[in-house]
Amino acid sequence: MSDLYMPEPLLSTKRIVLPDGTIQIGETLIEGGKVGNLQVGRGEMGAIPVDPEKRSGKNIFKANAIEEIAKRPPKPDGTYDIGYIGKMTGVTQKDIENYNTTVDQRKLARAYNKQLREAGAREVQWGDTELTAQNLIDDALEKKKLQKNEPKRLIQEERAARSLTRDQNRGIRDTNRVLRAEQTEQNRYNDILERQNRLEERELYNRDRDRLDRIEQRRENMLMRKDNLQFQYAQLAQLERQREQDRRDKALMMLLQGFQNLGEAFTI
Repeated sequence: MSDLYMPEPLLSTKRIVLPDGTIQIGETLIEGGKVGNLQVGRGEMGAIPVDPEKRSGKNIFKANAIEEIAKRPPKPDGTYDIGYIGKMTGVTQKDIENYNTTVDQRKLARAYNKQLREAGAREVQWGDTELTAQNLIDDALEKKKLQKNEPKRLIQEERAARSLTRDQNRGIRDTNRVLRAEQTEQNRYNDILERQNRLEERELYNRDRDRLDRIEQRRENMLMRKDNLQFQYAQLAQLERQREQDRRDKALMMLLQGFQNLGEAFTI
């Protein structure tokens, strides 16, 4: 009775997008398109001191007191001397801190808003620091660069993945052909063995034995060819993975060089 032959299924070249954005083609996984990092948070927010144009009643006195107290040097522990007027108008250390933050934010806005607008990022907001502004500029420039380069990268990597998958499928087809031929020869071999059992006492025994030997030799030759094919396609897949890694390393080096040039430009 013949053994059941089960061919190895081919790999799909269809583009599959996984829940995390990763793209799968065959057995190859491709990082999904990137659009830049998230913007830095705005920091801790508090009550912003009232603008002079909006002052009325008690707020006028409190706002004036906050401005006067903020002009004093802080104490060694970093707090401010509220004084009698400050206590009377309800000024707190948090009010002074918020006032100083607002002053710093306005200075920061004058220094960075032009660069932020040119980079396509939002302008300075309450709670931002110089590091926040610089990160916003860097993220906006990186996003522009990714928007320009990501489509090309994805096309190249998907094309390479499909090429690799097609090569793997050729190897699978070749292997299946060898296995089918091996199965056919095995079936013939089994049939001859059954026949040989019936003809052991007849004159055809020696002739059939020679035929069995030839079939066995052919079977061994096919097994050897199958092993050689599998080894060659394994080498091809390894070479393709090495080429892909070299392309990614080169792209990473170009990206790092771009960051270095950008850092030198801001240093100047």
